[in-house]
Amino acid sequence: MHDTHGAADYKGKAFLINGENLLTVQYDRETHTEKIMKKDLQEIITIQYDDSGLPTSFSPANGHHALNITYRQDGHISHWQYGEIREQRIYNDARLLQERLSSPGAPYTFRYRYGRRPTDILMPSGLQYYLEYDNQGNLKFLRTPGLGKHYFNQITSIGVQRYLYHILELENPYIEEYDANGKLLQVLFPSEQRKVVYKYNTYAQPEHVYFDGTDIHFVYDDNISRLKTAEIKWNSYNAIEHFEYAGTLFSQYGIDFAMDRSLSAVSTYAYDNNFRLTEIRTRFGKNFTTTCNMAYDTDTGRLNSLKSFKFDWPLVDSERISDSHMTITSEYDNYNRLQAMKYKFGEKEALEFSVGFDTMNRLHHWSMRLQEGMSSDYQYVYDINGNVVDILLDGQSTWRYRYDNNGNINKISERETYRILEYDVGDRLKKSGPYQYKYDKDGFLIQQHNQQITFNSNGQFIGISKRSTCRRMYIYDTQGRLIMEDNNFGGILVFFYMNIEKPLLITHSYNHTTSELSQYLYHPNGKLIGMERNNIFYYVATDPMGSPLVIFNKDGGIVKKMSYDPLGKLESDSSPGYQFVFVFQGGIYSPVTELVILNSRVYDTAIGHWISPGYSQVLKNLRDIPENLLLTNNYRFMDLINVHVQRKNLPITSITNWLLMLGYDVRSLAPDISYSGEIRPKEKQNQHVLLSMSSAFECTFLRDMDSLITMTNVPKSKVSPLQESGDLEPAPLPFIFGNGVLLSYHDGKAVVTLSDDTPISLIKPDHAQADIDLNTLGIKSDVVLFENNINVTVHRNKHVDFRQNPNPETDIRLRGKHSVINIRYGTTIDKERKRLLKHVKERAVTHAWARENGFCKII
Repeated sequence: MHDTHGAADYKGKAFLINGENLLTVQYDRETHTEKIMKKDLQEIITIQYDDSGLPTSFSPANGHHALNITYRQDGHISHWQYGEIREQRIYNDARLLQERLSSPGAPYTFRYRYGRRPTDILMPSGLQYYLEYDNQGNLKFLRTPGLGKHYFNQITSIGVQRYLYHILELENPYIEEYDANGKLLQVLFPSEQRKVVYKYNTYAQPEHVYFDGTDIHFVYDDNISRLKTAEIKWNSYNAIEHFEYAGTLFSQYGIDFAMDRSLSAVSTYAYDNNFRLTEIRTRFGKNFTTTCNMAYDTDTGRLNSLKSFKFDWPLVDSERISDSHMTITSEYDNYNRLQAMKYKFGEKEALEFSVGFDTMNRLHHWSMRLQEGMSSDYQYVYDINGNVVDILLDGQSTWRYRYDNNGNINKISERETYRILEYDVGDRLKKSGPYQYKYDKDGFLIQQHNQQITFNSNGQFIGISKRSTCRRMYIYDTQGRLIMEDNNFGGILVFFYMNIEKPLLITHSYNHTTSELSQYLYHPNGKLIGMERNNIFYYVATDPMGSPLVIFNKDGGIVKKMSYDPLGKLESDSSPGYQFVFVFQGGIYSPVTELVILNSRVYDTAIGHWISPGYSQVLKNLRDIPENLLLTNNYRFMDLINVHVQRKNLPITSITNWLLMLGYDVRSLAPDISYSGEIRPKEKQNQHVLLSMSSAFECTFLRDMDSLITMTNVPKSKVSPLQESGDLEPAPLPFIFGNGVLLSYHDGKAVVTLSDDTPISLIKPDHAQADIDLNTLGIKSDVVLFENNINVTVHRNKHVDFRQNPNPETDIRLRGKHSVINIRYGTTIDKERKRLLKHVKERAVTHAWARENGFCKII
């Protein structure tokens, strides 16, 4: 980014890529306007700022709708309008948000009984959520309209931050533990039988992950401190991933299966001068080889070729994808939403789509017309809370849904039939029509009428069985991605993720039974558009939700046609014998179980619910709960219809995001670089870091990199942090120690010190000292209860084997609500360490037997 200065009222920046000026940013100090222009100085977008530096309007030059924002004097947004989509925010006299109204809907209402955070939030229908905070504004609990309570707490101890989420009707909380640097140490589920432990090396890099009988081991290159190998071992399954680098870029990635070397794969990568991936060449164990070439537009950074596909944009709102056999033409509206699409093979039009949205940015209708004259038209009706309640197929009401107070579907009507669904207070499904559902002590579904389901301690779906008929087993790699499906009939299906820049995309699948290798190609928006199998290319058409509908051959003939109900259940399949693994929203489907695996989580298309809880997501997104109250429902599938709103929060105030909508990918043209040299780094989570540290040089580097990517001359306004009110954190629990006590950890020992630097020992060799200390404190009995709810109990132990333990021991226990301190007399540190390890082993064995017992009950 090169600064330029013209007249006194102008300041500019030239966006130079490899010496060529691709974009120009010009700011007029007098009018407070900023223009971003192409290399030929044609205007792309104009941004207007107020006197405080807050953006008040974004006006694209290509006919795309403008965004206008109005602020209060304190900098809070009072109104914004984006085409026909608008929102009004009303504040009370204390400058706190009182109502949020999206026309033409009813308002969300916020009430404050105390403090500056909302305590009562009313949804448009009047359903009320109650939130309670401590004196510092940390969240203690949330009560849903169904009267269930979710409790959130945290405890800080020696080198550990413990976050607790108490789930309704479960005996113990879900727990995540972090160290002071924000590294996840362990995850403990409510039953205490599911546990995941994370170990790190001296450079704070993950080294081991342990759960059940699984060991994931990471090894790093000593020269560049980058991941070299990642290995997972579980029972007889073993897989190892290899990584090689050219500088900081991946040059090679491979995966080997010890059980069958023929399933292995290795990819090599090539890049252009902008560090963008241009070639993926993959070799598989049975001498299969595939190649995927990519190229990018030099002016916009957008993808313009993918294998045989060519991408071009005849107009600003039109996209054309073509190869030697077919053409896909897409038209976009003034919000950059898809509104029409055509598939054409030669002169034959094979498929046509049209899509429409309402004024609240929700999918209103879409229609499809196939070459044989077959057509379908879907229309969606929503209730006042935004739940879809009626779907019309070709003008006839076909599917209807009713919801309970917590947002769960409790009645499904399809044509002339209906089902009633019953839930417990924790949103776990108990009954769907005549079928019973059963959950374990951690909230995982273990029985679905005649199917038994198994999850491991990492929350991964690993098996399902129907008695006396079939069993399926699912295996994952070191990154938690589904990598293998194995059934009891000998069928093995392997999934590969060979695009190193998009690690969640399945690029290949291999059917071990038929020896068929399939390669998959995706649009930049993530939707599947093509597949190559046995050197034959097929074309895939998806609906607005990303669910595959039709597979065409090169002549436009229909190879497979599928349809779904609104919950994603596969309703029809014209060619069930033709294997195709993707279904609803691009998930992996099992036709036997009707379950869909989406991003390693399992969705039940029969009920529209996840079958495993999302506890970690609730804790991760705690700050967003006041804006999206349904996040507290651990099983609700959030984006059933409106997937186009994912990761697109309105109003959009990022210039980089605006440019992306208008056809300019800034991160592709000029990739951002992390301080450690990583190209296009992933956003790092640092919400659990107690005290972040960085050098002045690092701060300057990050500031300049941010200035490059944000594409603006205007510094961020200091009047208001644009609605940021600080992160919402779980409420801290009172610790058993009072004020003036310091806990520290040094050389493997916990050190307790008073404020006057007096050290305190919790292990004392002298047994007689126990009575002296008790008399000093005035404790005469073996059980004492103090007013602050701390119990003090005295336990005197005499060992049976007097020769091995000649000295009696005394254990004084200080027990609070959430912690216990043991002061041990008549013992040593070595003896206590052995004693604790013995108890740990006994506890582990007990939990292991409990898990085995649970598996036996399922079988």
